[in-house]
Amino acid sequence: MIDACLCTHNPRPAILERTIASLASQEAAAGRFRFLLVDSASTVPVGDSVLAPLRRRGIESRIVREEIPGHARARVRGIRETSDAGEDDWLLFLDDDNELMPDFLAAAEAFASSRDDVGCFGGKLLLPPDLEVPARVRPFLPYLAIKDAGDETIVRLVDAWGPWEPPGAGAMVRRRVAERYRRRAEDDPDFHRLGRSGRRGLASGDDSPLMRGSFSLGLANAYVPALRLHHHLDPRRFRLPYLLRFMHALGTSQVTLETLLGGPQPIPPHYACPRRFASLVIASVRSSSGGSSGGSLAHGIGMALYHAGVRGEHLRRRAAADGA
Repeated sequence: MIDACLCTHNPRPAILERTIASLASQEAAAGRFRFLLVDSASTVPVGDSVLAPLRRRGIESRIVREEIPGHARARVRGIRETSDAGEDDWLLFLDDDNELMPDFLAAAEAFASSRDDVGCFGGKLLLPPDLEVPARVRPFLPYLAIKDAGDETIVRLVDAWGPWEPPGAGAMVRRRVAERYRRRAEDDPDFHRLGRSGRRGLASGDDSPLMRGSFSLGLANAYVPALRLHHHLDPRRFRLPYLLRFMHALGTSQVTLETLLGGPQPIPPHYACPRRFASLVIASVRSSSGGSSGGSLAHGIGMALYHAGVRGEHLRRRAAADGA
C-alpha cells in the first residue's frame, strides 16, 4: 500500500487540480494507493470537492487540517494520520504543484518491490513545457527543486548529500523511515525551524533529516529516473526580492540542518574571520555571475546572501551558547 500525502498552504486552485487529476489518472491500480491532503493552516480551508476526481475512480481520499503552519509540521501530521499501515509500506510525499506522469506510481511500485535495501527514492522533477523561466533565474532552479540527474539509476548507502538523495516533492519513503523522522521531529523543536512556513517563512532543508534516516536504519537512498513529474513553480518565485530572501534563508537553514544531523557545529574559519568572509563573498559573486558558467549577477548576489545567512546563523548560535 502507498499513502500519497500532499501538504499544502494556500494552494493555487488550478495547479492543485492538476496535481490531483494526475493522481486520479495513474496507471497503477486504484486499490494500491490512498490519498491524504494535509491543509497547513490555509487562509481559506481547502474544500472537500477537490477530491472528486479521486473518489470517482474509487480511490480512498480525505483531508485533514493542521492549524499550526509549517511544512515540517504538515508532513509529521501526514505520517501520524496514516500510521495504520505496515512498516514496510510506503508514503509518497507531494507538494501542491507536482503533476505526476501517468506511470509514476507504477514505476515506483516496480522499483520498491525490487529493492529491499532502499528506504527513500525519488526521480526527475522537470519544468512544465508551458512555464517560461527568465534566463537570470535558471541558475536558481536546482535550489527550487528542479532536478534531472540523468537517465541512470543511482543507489547509495551513505550519510551524505548527493544526487541519490531525493527532494521531498515526489519522494517515496518507507514507513519505518518516516516513523523515525516523526519521532525525532516531535522531540526536537529545531526540526520546525526547517522547511517553509506560511507566506514569509522561507526556511529549507526539512527533506534531508527525513531522507538521511534511511542510512540510520541501514537503508540506501536512490535516484530513479523512471519517476517523472512536472514541478509547476509559481512564477512569483522568480522575482528577484523573493530569490534573494530565499537564498539567505537557505544559508540559515543549512546551519540548522548540519546541527540536527551532526550536533553543534564550530564556526568555519572563513565565516568566523571578517576579512576571510569578505574574500569568500567576493569570490562567490565572481564565480556565480555570468560568463561561461551559465550564471547571472542575480545568482552571484544570491550566493553572497546564502553565505551571509550561514555566517549569521553561526554567530546567532554562538551568542546564544555564550549567554546560556
